[in-house]
Amino acid sequence: ADEHKIESFLQRADATPGVSIAIVMDNEIIYARGLGYRDLADCSKATSQTRYYLKSTTKNFLGAAAAVLHEEGAIELDAPISDYLPALKLPNGLRPEQVSIRAHLTHTQPYYDAGLNYRTAFPGNLAEEDFIDHVNEFSESKDIRFRYSNFGPIMAAHAIGAKTGVNWRELIAEKVFAPAGMSDSFTVMAEAEQGEMAQGYMGGFDAAYRPEMTKVDSQMHAAGGAVSTAADMARWLIVNLNQGVIDGEQVFPRR
Repeated sequence: ADEHKIESFLQRADATPGVSIAIVMDNEIIYARGLGYRDLADCSKATSQTRYYLKSTTKNFLGAAAAVLHEEGAIELDAPISDYLPALKLPNGLRPEQVSIRAHLTHTQPYYDAGLNYRTAFPGNLAEEDFIDHVNEFSESKDIRFRYSNFGPIMAAHAIGAKTGVNWRELIAEKVFAPAGMSDSFTVMAEAEQGEMAQGYMGGFDAAYRPEMTKVDSQMHAAGGAVSTAADMARWLIVNLNQGVIDGEQVFPRR
């Protein structure tokens, strides 16, 4: 990899105070390093081990965990969500027994709760045990066209947790991070912040950088609640490119 070209591009782009990069070739990490700063307040340098909040990339991990559970027979992706959440009621005559877990993971469920979508991500003031009551009162019907949001995956994770007795944080950690050897990846912000956590910034492109508010655990949810590093994400890339194999071992089911 031409490090000079990468550094020169980032300096010219002025899009971020720092970045961590990993490049994979032939199922090996051939380049991994940080450039710039992970925190401007104390001029902490970014490295390949710097931890970043991944936002909606979390959905990728949730989907993988669900697929593994399906292969293991612990859940059925095409089961009606009512099998796992019998108290769920849908608006306008929609029947929950006709809406699958898979539909929620693929953003094609025919209902939506904007309040749940907002409250889990921003104020973080809706407890998971209150999800069903909230949906039963406030959800609206939609058609089954793809509509991207946090809501479907959050409800899928809630249903999977009800079925397995394991919450989404533990499922992603146990079914994805552990087998992939992603030892610097987290679903608990308080744990991630014990290491090299990057401070988010707004600005760039000739504007001054301003620190962005950092997520706390009450705002971490199944559709946006993971932290990882460039080095760990490179391992995840290898797993996906190599049919579930890494370090010579089949760690995910081959499809």
